[in-house]
Amino acid sequence: MRRFLKIVVGYLAASLVAGFVYSIALAFKFSSGVGQGSRLALAGTALFSVYVAFLALLPGIGGIMYAERAGARSVVFYAAGGALAGIVSYGLYALILVASAGTAKDFLGGSPLTLLATSIVLLFGGPGLIGGFVYWLIAGRSAGR
Repeated sequence: MRRFLKIVVGYLAASLVAGFVYSIALAFKFSSGVGQGSRLALAGTALFSVYVAFLALLPGIGGIMYAERAGARSVVFYAAGGALAGIVSYGLYALILVASAGTAKDFLGGSPLTLLATSIVLLFGGPGLIGGFVYWLIAGRSAGR
C-alpha cells in the first residue's frame, strides 16, 4: 500500500510539473512580456495539469507497470518514458479531435510536416521529460521494491 501511494504521489507531481512547464511555454509564446506570461502560466497550470494527468494516464501506466515489474531505476528510462508519454498523449488528443471533427482536413494547419513533428516533440516531449524526471525523484529510484 505504501508503494502504491508513492507511485500515485509521484505521478500527480510529475503531471503538475509537466503541466507547469507546458503552461509556461505557451504563456511565453503568446505574451510579449515576462510578467504577463508568468501570470498567465500560473493561472492555467492547475487546470492544465489535471488535463495532462488524464491524457498521460494510459501511456504512463504502461511505463510505470513495466518499470515496477522490471525494477527499472534509471533516470534515463524515466525521462525518456516521460517524453514518450507526452508525445503519445498528444497523439491520443489529436486522434480524439480528428474523430470528433470527422475529418483530418486542415488538422496540420498548413505547416510543413517536419516543423510540426519538431514542435510536437518540443512542446509535449519536453514537459514529459521533466515530468518523468520528477517521477523518478519521487517513486522511480525505488522501483520494484
